[in-house]
Amino acid sequence: MKKVLFTIDNIVQGLLLGSSVFFPFTFIAAFFLGCWQLGSSLLKAILLQSRLHLNYFLAATTYCVVLFAGAQTADAFNYEPTNGVGYLWFVLALPPLVGGIWYFGQSMRDLAEAKAAQSEWV
Repeated sequence: MKKVLFTIDNIVQGLLLGSSVFFPFTFIAAFFLGCWQLGSSLLKAILLQSRLHLNYFLAATTYCVVLFAGAQTADAFNYEPTNGVGYLWFVLALPPLVGGIWYFGQSMRDLAEAKAAQSEWV
């Protein structure tokens, strides 16, 4: 059962990651990828008692809270970015991109470990 759930997790992540890279509505796909990965990491942290997945969940959630707080602060001070807009997108997009790709790789390793553990019993 664990192998089936990990397979579904990897398929959905792969489809969302691929669509966020290759299609024009990347922010929509990236939003759903982020939501899926947060849910996946929280479930794995709770059900598998995985410290690695808990740390990923906490780091990603902290990034989202800081991002939201920064946007609210900028709005409160009527901040209008002018010269640094290119750098701003780089700073905002790079951590979720790196984290999303890393987590997808980790999910692939989780599936490989589940398959290896299952084959030991057969």
